[in-house]
Amino acid sequence: MFFLMMLLLCTAQYSHAGLLLEPVLGYSSGEILDNDEMAKDSLSGLSYGGRIGYQHSQYQIGFDYLRSSYQVDEMDDFSSQEAGIFVAYISPENHVRAYLGYMIYSAIKFSASANVEVDGNNVYVDFDAKTTKGSGFKVGVGYTGLPYVNINLEYRRSTFSEYEIEALGQSLSTSADWELGVGMISVSAPFEL
Repeated sequence: MFFLMMLLLCTAQYSHAGLLLEPVLGYSSGEILDNDEMAKDSLSGLSYGGRIGYQHSQYQIGFDYLRSSYQVDEMDDFSSQEAGIFVAYISPENHVRAYLGYMIYSAIKFSASANVEVDGNNVYVDFDAKTTKGSGFKVGVGYTGLPYVNINLEYRRSTFSEYEIEALGQSLSTSADWELGVGMISVSAPFEL
């Protein structure tokens, strides 16, 4: 089994067309904006996911997925998920890959507490929130000159038009005007099969 894995690793770098598999691990940093409340919070954390698609010569096309867990002030368990399509061009002369992506699905969820008035008393209420409608784009460049590993810089931006809050056993859906803008540095390991 070890021999088969090593054979795949060694030959995947030299093939020129076929199935592309590319796991990704990165560090993301950016901000979440609530345009309704004119508020924004900084966030940072780890991101992981991957791409699956087709590569022919210098061109790639396929699907990608990314999940991120962030640290955000006054919020717990802030995370995002993104799934979409991408296209890429690899310049073999200078070992650079440029790519664009459209996120068909983008979602965030988090937990927090709020001071609300209940029967004339101010109480802290824990709540969970998640977006139900979101989409966005990504643009990036990567250095492809290292064996088996790419180093990537990318920017992602998503917008959200609806979210749902669950608190005190109740659920409420409402409109939103939120934006998530994040930069990421990552390493990826593209394999062609």
